[in-house]
Amino acid sequence: MVIEGECKGAELDKRTYLPGITIKSKCPKCGEPYEKDMSDDYLSYPRVGKPYELTAYCRNDDCGHEWPLGSVVVNLTLTVVEATAPGA
Repeated sequence: MVIEGECKGAELDKRTYLPGITIKSKCPKCGEPYEKDMSDDYLSYPRVGKPYELTAYCRNDDCGHEWPLGSVVVNLTLTVVEATAPGA
């Protein structure tokens, strides 16, 4: 599994979309390239800092194989923003 791109904003919710992220792999049975665009697909109830199991389904109609992609972890970063107004 390869994760490409950079998340361009997300909201943690029951369906968490990660625009800008693409997950790539190959079907271990037939070799068909697999790609999951996280702008269109989502993680269901992810928890920050906890492993999340990903599963893939081959899109080759003659194969249809299902396999585990592996685990990912959603991280969260808190960044200080410079104040633009007094007292902010």
